[in-house]
Amino acid sequence: METTLDKSPVGRETTIKTISTEPMGVRLLELGMTPGMKVKVLFKAPGGCPLAVEVGKDYVLGLRKEEAAFVTVYSTKQL
Repeated sequence: METTLDKSPVGRETTIKTISTEPMGVRLLELGMTPGMKVKVLFKAPGGCPLAVEVGKDYVLGLRKEEAAFVTVYSTKQL
């Protein structure tokens, strides 16, 4: 199943497929998000913004919904 990170359900481990080449996508690459990396949405605030995203096993990153939309992810497991 493929989707963008902003639409990924809380708790589902996914893998980054692509990151946009737009300036925000480049910024996410600079923050350590790279294709092939495991990510998991840990929390979504009411209204879906912001999101707390576990990046690898190294850190948690806070993203706006609009920023998370730049990341395409896929999952082979269902919740």
